[in-house]
Amino acid sequence: MVLESYLAMLTMELSGQPYNKSAHNEQVRQVVQRSKGSVERKLQNISSILRDLQAPFINGYKPLPNVQGALRTAVTERWVAARDLHALTTRALARVPSPRWDVQVLGPPAAAPIIELDEARWHEPVGRHIDFVALEEANRSLGLAGELAVLKTERTRLVTLGRPDLADRVEHVSQTQGDGLGFDILSFDSAGSERLLEVKTTRRSQFTPFSVTRHELAVSQKESERYSLVRVFNFETASQSHYRLAGDLGQACRLAPTNWDAVPR
Repeated sequence: MVLESYLAMLTMELSGQPYNKSAHNEQVRQVVQRSKGSVERKLQNISSILRDLQAPFINGYKPLPNVQGALRTAVTERWVAARDLHALTTRALARVPSPRWDVQVLGPPAAAPIIELDEARWHEPVGRHIDFVALEEANRSLGLAGELAVLKTERTRLVTLGRPDLADRVEHVSQTQGDGLGFDILSFDSAGSERLLEVKTTRRSQFTPFSVTRHELAVSQKESERYSLVRVFNFETASQSHYRLAGDLGQACRLAPTNWDAVPR
């Protein structure tokens, strides 16, 4: 009952339909005879499992670790079989952003989230047809829109700090020089020192995983004094925001290798 209620809410969220979390919680409690807090924690556990599956999860339910094995099995089996949700998620993540969001200033950065993981389960092999994290990151129009938002935010920040001269020099290098530099935007601090910004954008919550390339990692390590990853989240929503991870991404993030370049020996 809890899982079906969660998936019903997720379906409405992905479809852009309003829903009432409290009403769903009450309906579940009428069946399972649990406290409101107990149901909330179970819903957060489901978010944690879906995140580990690289699947979408409900923004309002922060992933909560320490999941019971039976629940993990039930959620995994249900998600793998949920072709209707797969199709809905694919459409939602591949959608082209509205042009009006390309010019939004993001505002003050949020604190980077503390993300708890069941390390033994993170990236555990599971049968799936689509990698939804990779699918969203392949949405070039979404990535470009996030970069444009950060670009405008950086220029606005420098003008506010009294450095319009530096604002004019902020460069969208992934467009002007190509996307192989390991960062997307060349910006500056108020003293004129360079800042190298790599932008990762998601329509999902701040707890959504993201991919880092080998080259981005290498540049973050070589240029750790100047480098920051800007994670834009909840893009195109009223709660749109971003956080920053400064320096070596190997220190700022948990990294799990997912692909290797290979040639026969």
